Amino acid sequence: MTQFEGTLPAGVSLADHEGLPVVQVRTDAASADIALQGAQVLSWRPAGADEVLWLSPHAVFEPGTAVRGGVPLCAPWFGPGRKKDKPSAHGWFRTASWTLADAAVEGDDVVLRFTLSGADADVPEGEATDISAEYLVRVGRELGLSLTVTAGAEGLDLEEALHTYLSVSDVAGIRIEGLGGTRYADKAPGGRAVNAQPGDLTLTRQTDRVYGHDGQAIVVDEAAGRRIVVDKEGSGSTVIWNPWEAKAAEAPDIGDAWRGFVCVEAANALNQHVQLDPGAAHTITTRLSLQ
Repeated sequence: MTQFEGTLPAGVSLADHEGLPVVQVRTDAASADIALQGAQVLSWRPAGADEVLWLSPHAVFEPGTAVRGGVPLCAPWFGPGRKKDKPSAHGWFRTASWTLADAAVEGDDVVLRFTLSGADADVPEGEATDISAEYLVRVGRELGLSLTVTAGAEGLDLEEALHTYLSVSDVAGIRIEGLGGTRYADKAPGGRAVNAQPGDLTLTRQTDRVYGHDGQAIVVDEAAGRRIVVDKEGSGSTVIWNPWEAKAAEAPDIGDAWRGFVCVEAANALNQHVQLDPGAAHTITTRLSLQ
């Protein structure tokens, strides 16, 4: 386990989650687990509330293997990349070993700072190794996630997503507010290339959409009696994803659990990618809260 060089504040500890080292937060305001692999938030539960993030009951916890659920970090590309030529899906940030650089208490919140250097990571051959990143995770009655990526000497065409899996009672029974009037690319089988969302979104089949959307989205889950609010900054795309039954059956780490989540992702993908000059940085932020 990577050791933190310092004294952890009250309510923060290092632990093991099925073989992966994690940072645990346990305070009066909230609990959370964050894996050092990928700096991936696996769990967030505000005090008095049910779990907000979905973690697959079939998830695999092995070094170098992406964990299904929570909030994986997709970067420095999204999916296969804009030219569909990248060596692995969703980039190398999500399986790299991050360093817990700082942990502090601010009011009722715990703020964790994770860092990543491409020079120290297992970067695919042919990809830039002088990229660096910092990730701030604020755990409290809200969950704040802020990823800053800094380009290397050659600059960077950055695609990224905070690939947030939200726990719902039944994905077929929810609706998503805030996307009405927004154009999107539909990447699911049978979908047209570009569409416009007519109003609130309900999911009835495999859904894989990249919306040109920079505002708030709200997941309304009436059966669970809650609304999950997704705010964001520095993000020109919102990705909505659920594989539905047939596609989920092809993924052993989802399988029969597909009804329990919807992904609502703050992203910069496809035409909304970010072009960084050499040494320039970009920050993408998402905040989750309950109503």
